[in-house]
Parts: sequence; structure tokens; C-alpha cells
Amino acid sequence: KGGQQLVADVVGTYFHNKQGNANHQFDENNAEVLNDDMRQRNNKYSIIGELAYTKAWGKKQFSAGYKATLAKSDFEISNVLSDYATYDYHATNDNHYAYAQLGGSLAKLSYRLSLGATYIHTANDDTRYNKLYFTPQLLLSYPVKNGQFGLRFYSEPVLPGISQLSNNSTIEIPGLYKRGNPMLRSGNDKALQLQYSLNNPYVNLQTTLVYNHISDPINQYFRWENINGQRVIVRSPLNGDYQTTVGGTYFIQIKPFKSELLAVEFQGGFWRQTEKNAYMGKHRHNYTPFTIYMSSRWKEFGGSFFWRRADMYLDGSYLQSDENSCAMNFFYQHKQLRLSVVCVFPFTTPTYKSETLDNNILSYHHENRIPSQRTMFTLGVSYNLFSGKQKNIRKQIDNHDGDKGTF
Repeated sequence: KGGQQLVADVVGTYFHNKQGNANHQFDENNAEVLNDDMRQRNNKYSIIGELAYTKAWGKKQFSAGYKATLAKSDFEISNVLSDYATYDYHATNDNHYAYAQLGGSLAKLSYRLSLGATYIHTANDDTRYNKLYFTPQLLLSYPVKNGQFGLRFYSEPVLPGISQLSNNSTIEIPGLYKRGNPMLRSGNDKALQLQYSLNNPYVNLQTTLVYNHISDPINQYFRWENINGQRVIVRSPLNGDYQTTVGGTYFIQIKPFKSELLAVEFQGGFWRQTEKNAYMGKHRHNYTPFTIYMSSRWKEFGGSFFWRRADMYLDGSYLQSDENSCAMNFFYQHKQLRLSVVCVFPFTTPTYKSETLDNNILSYHHENRIPSQRTMFTLGVSYNLFSGKQKNIRKQIDNHDGDKGTF
């Protein structure tokens, strides 16, 4: 009654995983240098519960809510490092979020202010960790002719995956180990965004300036350790000092005929990425993605072209590449029937790259090309049985758990 609403949502999840990995490696003389048959069983359980209350009066709306995520994972592990003896490991990863939010408008200025807190609790067979974060959010928007200015600030925790909290260790190559990290801490992500949008029959423009700072970021790093009297390199998720991103994005769509006859879209940005940690020092990198999309439709016929230039971005101790995507699509549509021809990666080869940043521990470069996917054609036939009918149920809350807990 009185413009009030109360929504409750509960989701339970169970993942079961049985995993085996036979890692046999030989040197140039065909002598065996590694023989590791790793076996792992894992059961992951989680419950996510959320309760949200809203009340509207006039141009104002008040909201309050609480969300709890309770997750537990049980591991059974055996490999050459445990002398093939099976051992158990248990980890829990819980968080609780409570907030109160007020939204409305003052003259032309619209606002939404949320004050919240997130409590993190992780526990495993090695340690326990608790942390309380203040997580406010602020959104302001002001309309201008054919457009709008917007300002957004938020602070939110960066949570480790429950599989990262396992102490499972495997040998990747002789002298290089991969291991989880029960001592991981959660990080804190703070961002400030300034947005401008313009929309008229010819042009749709959206630009954003971004400043993002993450304290205690979680990334994969390398370091030297002594294990069983042997000096080896260990790759594991670790907390860095900080990670910042400064830059902006743009999206522009041009319709020269004010119709679907031709539309050209450009999307991209520039980011100055900086990362500092105790394991690899301080690194900076410029990331400049760029995408172009063209589409055309005349009566029952249409087509589109998509192309994305691949660029490298900073990801912990690595530089990773985007996918050099490219696709062409042509179709004929009569009422609900559509016939289409799609060409994926026309005249180019999908390529994926990864390399380590400069460091004094390990150098790694990987490049994967897939010539068999070059210039692939697909033929499509579709018929829409539900045109003009609403078949989707709109959920007020849509929680899900995508962390399977697998190592």
C-alpha cells in the first residue's frame, strides 16, 4: 500500500566437479622430467538471499535492502606433491551487504545516493579473514539540449573466488608450480565517472571520462620459494599494492539518412593503466581498443559488418590481447521468417596473444593462431513464433552464483 514494495529472493547452488590431469613431460633426449597425475574432487555449495524494500512518494523514492552470500567448498586432492596421498581442504567465502538509498530530483538535477556497507568473512583450514567496507554510491544527471551530463561515484569490494582460497598446488613444468592462496585478502575498487550523451536523428554520442583505483588488487604473480628443499618459481593469486586506470571511452553512431538505410558506429577509448606490487615492481601500459560497426537495411534486405582491432591490456603480471574479431552478415526477412548468411573472420585469422611483463623471474610469450576458423560461413533460417508477445518475466532481483570453485 501507499507506493511500497517488498521483494525477497533466495537462490541455492550446488556444483560438483571431478577433475583429472595427467602431466607427463620429456626433454630433448626423450628422458622423462615430470610425471604428475593430479586428481581432484570438489563440492561447492552456496546460498544467496536478498530482501529489498522500496517506497515512493512524489518524485522521491527510498530503498533499503540486505543481501547475504554464503559459500562453502570441500576439496579432495592428490598429486605428486602429496605423494599421491589424498588430503581434504575446506574453504568458506561469505559476504553481507546492507544499504539505504534515496533518489529523486531537484529542479532539473536528478540524483541517487546510496549508503551501504559490506562485511567480508573468509575461512579455510589455514586462516580466517574479516573486513568491513564502506560502500557508498552517488549518481547525478543533468539534462541539456538533446543530451545529458552524468556523474557517478562508487566504492565496492573486490572478492576472491573460493577456488583461489584453496592451497592446491600443481606442477606446470619442472621448476614452475601453480598454487592457490589461502591468505588472500579482498580488495577495494573506487571509481569516478563523468559522462556526456548527445542524441538527435543524425548522431548518437556517448563519452565517459574514468578514474579507477583498486587497492589490494588480486592478480596472478610469480615469486621464488623453497619447497621440499628445492628453489622453484610459484605462480599464485596474490594481493598487489594498487591498480589505477585513467582515461575515457567514446561511442558514436551516425545515421546520414535518419533511418536504418545506413548506420555507422565507432567505439573505443584510451586507458592509462598502472599497477604496482611487491613482486614485479611498477608497470604502466596504454590500452586503446577500437571497434567499427556498419549496418544497412532496405525493405526486406539488410546486412552488417563488424571489425575490432586487437590491442594488449594489462592483466596482473601479463599483457593479454583482445580478440581480433571480424564478421559480415547478410539477411532477407519476410514477416517472421529470416534467411541469413554470416561470414566470421573474413580474410583474417583469429589470433590470441599473452606475454609476461618485464621481470627478473620468468619470461613467457604465447601466440595462438587458428587458421581453420578463417573465413567461416554459416547459413541461418529462423522464424519468430512470438512476435509482438511478451514472453519474458521481469524479475526485480536476479542473483546467481557463477563461481564453480574449480581450481
